[in-house]
Amino acid sequence: MGAESGDTLGALRQARTLLARRPESADAHLFSAYVLRYGGALDESARECDAGWELDRGNQTLRSCALTFLLLARYDRAADFIRLGGREWGAGTMALMHTMQGNLEPQSQPGSMSAGFLANNPADVDAAVARAMRLPRTDGEPFAYLAAEAAACKRPRAALDFLRIAVSLNFCTVPEVETHPIFASVRALPDYRAFRTEAVQCRNRFMAALQQ
Repeated sequence: MGAESGDTLGALRQARTLLARRPESADAHLFSAYVLRYGGALDESARECDAGWELDRGNQTLRSCALTFLLLARYDRAADFIRLGGREWGAGTMALMHTMQGNLEPQSQPGSMSAGFLANNPADVDAAVARAMRLPRTDGEPFAYLAAEAAACKRPRAALDFLRIAVSLNFCTVPEVETHPIFASVRALPDYRAFRTEAVQCRNRFMAALQQ
């Protein structure tokens, strides 16, 4: 809850305390992985996910680790964690994985950017972007995935706007924006360099706290 509300540094302190008390708990490793993902420490998040997996690979709560591996473009490993989830959650996360691979789902949700793009209706895509921009700005992570969808729908400027929102809410989108193939068109924008500076600052603040 702390991470999702933007208090990543407070969440990091809590996660560390819990993990120190319960190193044998898969859930404790998951909570650590969750916070590390928000802070942009993706490799560290992946290691915590793997540690939780080794302790209790049937633990359904570990399913959110799939998101760490999607951001790292490690799709086979993401699929391991997706399989832990229920049918509805798994279907939604598989659709996100396909989007991040640049493969939009033919059964996309009506009214979504993807649905408009697949229907070759630019006006519908732009309307979906506008609706998404009006979503409550409380949790930064969903905006990172909206950015991936916008990029897949050939809307790199909208994708950059979504990424800016994510960073403003302390979801630090470096390094995935620097390396993930889905964001190649975003990296080509003239405004990307200024955004990258903001994103790096977000991650650096978190990494400084992590190293203390």
